[in-house]
Amino acid sequence: MKLNSLIEQLELIAPPELASPSDEGKIGLILQGSETIDKITVALDPTLKVIKRAVDSKADILITHHTLIWTPLTNIPVSIKKQLKLALENDLSLYVLHTNYDVAQGGINDVLASLLALENVCEIGMGRMGNVKAINAADFAKFVSRKLKSRVQYIGDNTIRRVVVVGGSAFSYAIDAALEAGADALVSAELKHSIIRQAEGKISLIDGTHYGTEAPAMRILAERLHAEFIDDSPELFNV
Repeated sequence: MKLNSLIEQLELIAPPELASPSDEGKIGLILQGSETIDKITVALDPTLKVIKRAVDSKADILITHHTLIWTPLTNIPVSIKKQLKLALENDLSLYVLHTNYDVAQGGINDVLASLLALENVCEIGMGRMGNVKAINAADFAKFVSRKLKSRVQYIGDNTIRRVVVVGGSAFSYAIDAALEAGADALVSAELKHSIIRQAEGKISLIDGTHYGTEAPAMRILAERLHAEFIDDSPELFNV
């Protein structure tokens, strides 16, 4: 497969125009390597360990949810130097699907909603909202922990029937929309004291961790790429 052909398919999965303005310059092909793609790796973050494993597996491209460089640099940290050096020396392409994959059909938030068995799912801002059978907050938090295979933090003691899910760190901007939509619980990541005060006991907040709420969709992406585009199974590194 040619690199351009793979990019066309990835842009069908997560159209770049769906991305938040804050992602300008941080998604898509952020580093070009080989023009021929015989092996793909997928991961949440392009850490040095992930890049090493991609190189060791002789991958031609690494597809991640988070980009390598978040803000403009006036000097190059040693960590970034090592990551870039390893990728460049091995002709490894890096491709990023971030907020465009969050909101895309079949992306981060759809996978999260499906994993948590939400019914009658609809879009709400960047997230998804759906119904569950009546359950108390403590038991729902345990259910989320089991489904995401992650430790969770939660606050709330209400009965939950309607749930909003937004992968990643979204509590601060999703609470108001969730309340307006009549949700009883919001599942996201990186719960902080200021967020708890913002909720003021009006809604249960369940922190499924940044990794736990986003990694499942990267696994689905690997499976989708394998099924649709290539003969050899793309590898997924959960590190």
